[in-house]
Amino acid sequence: MPEYGGLLGADAPFAIDRPVHLDDLVAGGVTKPLIDELVARDVIRRVTRATYVASQVDDSIELRARALGLVVPESAIVVDRTAAWLHGVDLLTYRHATADPAALTRAVVDASAGPVIAAGSVVTDEQIRLLAAAGAWGFTIGGAIFERRLPGGDSVAGQVSAVLEIAGNA
Repeated sequence: MPEYGGLLGADAPFAIDRPVHLDDLVAGGVTKPLIDELVARDVIRRVTRATYVASQVDDSIELRARALGLVVPESAIVVDRTAAWLHGVDLLTYRHATADPAALTRAVVDASAGPVIAAGSVVTDEQIRLLAAAGAWGFTIGGAIFERRLPGGDSVAGQVSAVLEIAGNA
């Protein structure tokens, strides 16, 4: 097995300036055990389920978008937590075990240079108002809409209308 130090160089068996798909690594002769070792030694890092990048490459929206481009169809629309992750903020406000949701959201908004999107377990009028008041640019509602847990009745359209009205009035 080749020896790799902390940084990969031009002699690495794969591109080190951009994400690489797992299948391309394996096709290029990089074994799965070697990939696991390189990840464990922080020589490479996993970007998505099947993409990796040299650890010396800075994280960025462009890097994340390129990694997604290797694993999703060209016509795909990225939504929910993946969209939040792509833009650099994956805030699970209502899934944090101990933090106050308002304080956590406000702290992230204040520290962020870009829009903050909260994801996960948003189901009540109060939660929607809190996120808006704390400065969240947006939030995801995921499965709650299909489980009819949101304000606005049983229809998807009614729930979406109610959520938009609540957020707009916050």
